[in-house]
Amino acid sequence: MSMRSKGFTLIELLVVIAIIAILAAILAAILFPVFAQARERARMSACLSHGKQLGLATMMYVDDHSGRLPNYAPEGVPLGIFESPKGGAKVQFTSRRWSFRVHPGFSRYLKDDKIWICPSRGNGQYYGKRYAYGYLQTWIPNCQHDVAVSVGFDTGWWDPVNDRPRTLTELDGLNGRGLSQRVMWYCVVLNWPDSSMPGMDLPLKPHREGSIYVHGDGHARYREVGNGAVPKDY
Repeated sequence: MSMRSKGFTLIELLVVIAIIAILAAILAAILFPVFAQARERARMSACLSHGKQLGLATMMYVDDHSGRLPNYAPEGVPLGIFESPKGGAKVQFTSRRWSFRVHPGFSRYLKDDKIWICPSRGNGQYYGKRYAYGYLQTWIPNCQHDVAVSVGFDTGWWDPVNDRPRTLTELDGLNGRGLSQRVMWYCVVLNWPDSSMPGMDLPLKPHREGSIYVHGDGHARYREVGNGAVPKDY
């Protein structure tokens, strides 16, 4: 009597493959949000580290300049040619007065260019991934009273009456706000169309429901965003 080994039939094999595929899909659905949250926590942690270094650089600049904060960055410095918007016409971007990455006096306090760019800067939908929508930075200084992304903030470290940057002493307590509460820099990441400010295609919540803010005493922390780029409790 011959012995024959019993194997899987084609139908049984297909059933097993289908069960494995279903289990894999269920597992992926469970784990994907967990991995996404872990990646965002890592990006936010890196952005917070950048903010702390930016705060330290600001304090070092102030110490070296008799307590006074930096003046505007030079305007009109060529920064590169980018599509505006992504897929549109290519234009030459030039620095604005808030483009502190090209500030000849301040930028030397930040040795690593990576500090200027948030890890959550997006996938290149707008103006290109590498250089943060053409202006080489995602950190906005709260120093100008005429910049649209500063709508809702105080005038920050810029004194519009005397047309000069303030000192930390002048800022401390101004409008009832101490240095530890006053925003000096904030991260704005262009991940259009995730969220937007009225009249502008600028997302203002790079990290969950908020952003990283650098304050007048040099510390940086996460705060939830209210209107525009302004923290809820500002």
